Amino acid sequence: MCNRAEDQFTPRARQDLEHLFGNIFTWPAPRERINPTDPLLTVRLQDGSYTAATLRWGLIPPGRTPQDLKRVTTTNARVETLTEKPTYRGAFLGGRRCVVPLSAFYEPDASHSPNKGERKRWHRVHRPDDRPLLAAGLWEVTVTPQGSLESVTVVTREPVPDLDMHDRMPALLLTKDLDAWLTGAPDQALDAARTSWTPGLLVHTAG
Repeated sequence: MCNRAEDQFTPRARQDLEHLFGNIFTWPAPRERINPTDPLLTVRLQDGSYTAATLRWGLIPPGRTPQDLKRVTTTNARVETLTEKPTYRGAFLGGRRCVVPLSAFYEPDASHSPNKGERKRWHRVHRPDDRPLLAAGLWEVTVTPQGSLESVTVVTREPVPDLDMHDRMPALLLTKDLDAWLTGAPDQALDAARTSWTPGLLVHTAG
């Protein structure tokens, strides 16, 4: 997954999310392009209830600040190393797991080498029925001179066989695996993130 996402939810997609999580959303203005450090819609399970919030995209571990991580990309976290990387281990093992609803994500066209001054070509990856995508995520809170800052990262996995534009994709979850990711033991959560999504559910179009 390259660092570009979208939250242009159709009315049906919003209904799907509200049916799944409840009437917890204050819908932001739809965005065709969400970049690192932009607010990213997340759903968390707290005290037995789902809550929605927009968090900074790019996880900031406790004790660190955005300035500390200017040269480090923390928008994505590889599922294979969640228990090893100090940046993500605390959030994963500490139960700070979340779901990131998306209408689509974008991957660059690997076959296109742009000339100088030419824009990179992107592929918009989405469901053909425009139902929402549910990506596994991790969230953190850290104290900065400006106050508490909550941030989020999107977990990534190896792509399913029919999505070979890039060597990574978001760890998308089917609804049956939400509980395993959000509240399951670490091995259950890892298994859900690695295997929940199946081939044949996504399409991509040049964007």
